[in-house]
Amino acid sequence: MWCALASLSAVAALLPATRARGEDVAYVELGGASGGVAKLTGEITEFNGKSLSMRLSTGHDRTFDARTVQRVEYPRSPQHETAEKLFRANQFQAALSAYQQAIKTEQRRFVRREIISRLVRCYQNLDNIEAAGEFFLTLAEDDPFLLHLDAIPLAWAPDATSPNLEQKAQEWLKRGPAGVLLGASHLMTTQRTLALQHLSDLRFDKDKRLAALALAQTWRAEGAVGERQTKEWTADTEKMPENFRYGAFYVLGTAHARTGGHEQAAICFLRVGILYTPQRGLAAHCLVEAGRALEKAGQNQEASRLFQEVAGQYGDTRAAAQLRRTTGGPPAGTN
Repeated sequence: MWCALASLSAVAALLPATRARGEDVAYVELGGASGGVAKLTGEITEFNGKSLSMRLSTGHDRTFDARTVQRVEYPRSPQHETAEKLFRANQFQAALSAYQQAIKTEQRRFVRREIISRLVRCYQNLDNIEAAGEFFLTLAEDDPFLLHLDAIPLAWAPDATSPNLEQKAQEWLKRGPAGVLLGASHLMTTQRTLALQHLSDLRFDKDKRLAALALAQTWRAEGAVGERQTKEWTADTEKMPENFRYGAFYVLGTAHARTGGHEQAAICFLRVGILYTPQRGLAAHCLVEAGRALEKAGQNQEASRLFQEVAGQYGDTRAAAQLRRTTGGPPAGTN
């Protein structure tokens, strides 16, 4: 099914759709000394990583820098609403089916991209990284300015890479900067030299988000590092776009843990687990790692609370499954 849906143009042609009724709303930051946020109503004609185009209720056409757009609201089809509810409830398999139905009748290009970004996250949360990656690169090819870059299904933890995923990752390296980042991240455990070669130039990409993620990926190749190195990494992390620091915090936490800085490690891991919950798999993994670091620091009660949170809130994740195997904890979804 996912292969058939991978092309946005093909998706648009699946069925003729009726436009959902109601006005679109955009919240846009005002420039100048006054600051503030303007609430604009009308029809959003396009929204990508570069700009928001909108026909206002007054009849005027306006275009805004995407960086000034706080959020948008728009009428959704019943299928889309159902999918969103299932997604928020972490029912990813059911949400996947609902999104696939929703996209069949959705003609608005920016909404189709929003739905596909959700498909990426559903597949990632279901551990189907091959499908997640293919859908993400569909987004990147349709919107090279990458409005939905936060959905990129990167590898961070040193998990085993299947032969199928390794082959896919090699193919992704040929599909533009986002493909290089995605593919290299999944080749770090099996073809590290090749991955680093591809990441080296990307560290200086004009898109600071891509550069930040690529730089943090290269840190994964380092073994035990000293205090000077971790200070440099910390300084580099603070310069990164705030929404894309999660990978750097994870690698920093790992570096502190390797050198016995367990409390510092826990702080880094907790930043990911608390501040970057949409990165669901990584957030769960970091909460477990924070708990282990706290155990080594003698803070067993705090560690136990974190393990309980993972079991209760992230019971369906790989991190929770690994935690149950090592601790004999309760089954998924129980406290």
